[in-house]
Amino acid sequence: MRDTVSYKGTTMKRVFTPGERAVVTEIPFANFMPGDIVAYFPNGPENDCVIRRIITRKFDFLIACGDSESMPDRHPITIKDNPLLVSAKLDFHGKKHYLTRGVKGLREFHHHRRLSKFIKCLSLVFFPVSILFFWRIKAR
Repeated sequence: MRDTVSYKGTTMKRVFTPGERAVVTEIPFANFMPGDIVAYFPNGPENDCVIRRIITRKFDFLIACGDSESMPDRHPITIKDNPLLVSAKLDFHGKKHYLTRGVKGLREFHHHRRLSKFIKCLSLVFFPVSILFFWRIKAR
């Protein structure tokens, strides 16, 4: 069984940087709760893993979403996906950083979503102003 997986992509960019390693542990499917970060293999264990945060738990599946995404995943996580709990991350220097789970993890997820929306609103306000500013500089 794997004890670390490599993170690729940008869906969890407030938690992971591409290339960092996620420390995973196997726990019973019934013990996953909203706020946990999971790594799973939707296309089989020999393919790349997907790392997401659980936002809702139903009876026999989990609904997950990336911290930087606005919509939950279309693919619910089932026991067949062999989900693993991501308990920590290893930075590029090998230092272990433990991750929040449960209620604290869900609170962190909502904080990341608010931060993403705030940055998006700022870019909508300042982008048109920056075009006008740089246009005046180019015109001279």
